[in-house]
Amino acid sequence: MNTLKQIMDGIMKDAERKCEVAERDYKAGANDCKNGVYDKWYRYNRTDDGAAYDAGWVNENKVVQNEKVTFIPCAC
Repeated sequence: MNTLKQIMDGIMKDAERKCEVAERDYKAGANDCKNGVYDKWYRYNRTDDGAAYDAGWVNENKVVQNEKVTFIPCAC
């Protein structure tokens, strides 16, 4: 049987991993915005439904202001 500390450590590691993935997705969204593309893969393959990717994309678009974007289809 797990102790409370072991359970809490597991929760913390899972949260840290999710934060790392969100940060990486945010940066990918910002980078894709700079390149004029939107990758739908993030929408269908992330537990946050692509929210971190979208946030990075939208925030970067305040500077870039893409008027034409190429959507990369999801081959899920």
